[in-house]
Amino acid sequence: MVRILRSSASAGGLQHGGAAPEIRASGWRSVVLHPFLFGSYPVLFLFSQNLDERLDLGTVAGALLVVLAGTLALLLITGGILRDYLRAGLITSLVVALFFSYGYAWNAMGEQFGSHRFLLVTWALCAYFGIAAVVRGRIPVRALTGALNLVSGVLIMLNVVPIAADLLGRVAPRSSPAASQGLTETGSGTGVTAPDIYYFIFDRYGGAGTLQDRYGFDNSDFLDALESRGFYVASESRANYLITAHSLASSLSMDYLDPATLKAATRSPNDLTPLYEIVGGSHSVARFLKSHGYEFYNVATWWGIGAENSLADHTFRYGRLSEFATALYETTAMVGLAPLLLPEDADPRQVYRQHTLFQFDVLHRIEDAPGPKFVYAHFSLPHDPYVFDHEGNYVSEQTAAGRSREENYLNQVRYANTRILELVDDLLADEGRGQPVIVLQADEGPRPERFQEDLFGFDWLSATQAELRQKFRILNALYLPGGGDAGLYPEITPVNSFRLIFNRYFATELPLLPDRSYVFSDLFHPYDFTDVTAELGESRDGGSDR
Repeated sequence: MVRILRSSASAGGLQHGGAAPEIRASGWRSVVLHPFLFGSYPVLFLFSQNLDERLDLGTVAGALLVVLAGTLALLLITGGILRDYLRAGLITSLVVALFFSYGYAWNAMGEQFGSHRFLLVTWALCAYFGIAAVVRGRIPVRALTGALNLVSGVLIMLNVVPIAADLLGRVAPRSSPAASQGLTETGSGTGVTAPDIYYFIFDRYGGAGTLQDRYGFDNSDFLDALESRGFYVASESRANYLITAHSLASSLSMDYLDPATLKAATRSPNDLTPLYEIVGGSHSVARFLKSHGYEFYNVATWWGIGAENSLADHTFRYGRLSEFATALYETTAMVGLAPLLLPEDADPRQVYRQHTLFQFDVLHRIEDAPGPKFVYAHFSLPHDPYVFDHEGNYVSEQTAAGRSREENYLNQVRYANTRILELVDDLLADEGRGQPVIVLQADEGPRPERFQEDLFGFDWLSATQAELRQKFRILNALYLPGGGDAGLYPEITPVNSFRLIFNRYFATELPLLPDRSYVFSDLFHPYDFTDVTAELGESRDGGSDR
């Protein structure tokens, strides 16, 4: 998902009368470049910090054009008023810097302020005194312009170099790291012909043991409701990997990840591109089903790893702000000004909420499409941002900040439970349509506190057993009609889900793999895997999550 890094980005009187001066005079110190470079920097910085997210280039270019157009408009307006574009450039750069640093300051200090009012007033005062100093002060305008041109140019180059290297790498031919499965059919299935298959991912939905031990929440009512509808709840299921990209690449390839193959396909040690390519199309599940006449429906996430799929016949994605645009927006002063200036539905938190509601709505409509169909939907629930209460009502940023992370998380778990049961009941209601296969699964559990506070520096090899259990215990429930649930067991992990499904309904002979869980030391070394199954303290004959 897109990361918002919490770091903060002569003399001569005013001219009066006559024609407006040129924006470009003579010499480097008279070229007003820095407002455009400072305006470009937040976009390029965010892009460079998220190259492994495989962001859509059109989205980034669109954001850059909007920012540059706004910067130009501000410069022209200010220059027209002052009739001095050197001073107008200084004011424009000041406003741009304040505008794009606000979100970082709010992330760092917002909890102390409690509301945006104090920080907005502080930023307004900085703008006022800064503009006053430029307009009325005796400052070395030409020298300062040259210095800002140089500084902003260096900042741009620090981001352009890694971006250019990444883009050049994207066009270079590369082999796919996806696992190649020998899916040989023998002709001995369950007798259920080509059922519709629904694969629903609920991001960071912890297993019952995690919800009870870490959050003091008894989830048995929901799990019992699933079982009463015919689901098999794998009560001791664990994720195979730490984070979304690894987990989904593994489950959709029906195999464990080969670190040597992945490293050979990367351009840098922490390049997640090979995993994105697997999830984005080069995986065994969709290829196999499409070869059997299935239509592939992708109910997309709003971030890179699930936004597009080259194999999908139909993609449904909420048509508002992309995650990149939202992340950029959240670095700006608009996070404080939006409640005052914009309608409620323009708030990125509202957009995120509407996207989730859109996903559920689409799924209720897709069920009537002719089959056979493979429907893949990746929900952020109960993943943050926390925008739902337990009844699905909107939760503002200020309200969420006044609650604990545990309370916010559980509210979204409870709301997800309600919507999941509604969706399941709808999918199972029409027996004449044929009963579908439904997989409800998490890609990972909720983040332990120490990991949440230090995403890149946290050493998973030093994680406690409690932290490992919190991260790896997951929701995993399967509805397999026609006796397809024979052979399921409490510890089954996602890597085996489609092996079992294909064996049951397509008479393949894929052996079930040992159920293992792997960590890497940190996010700078995502392919250095260490098996922590034993450290989790759970085995096929071990304790239960329920």
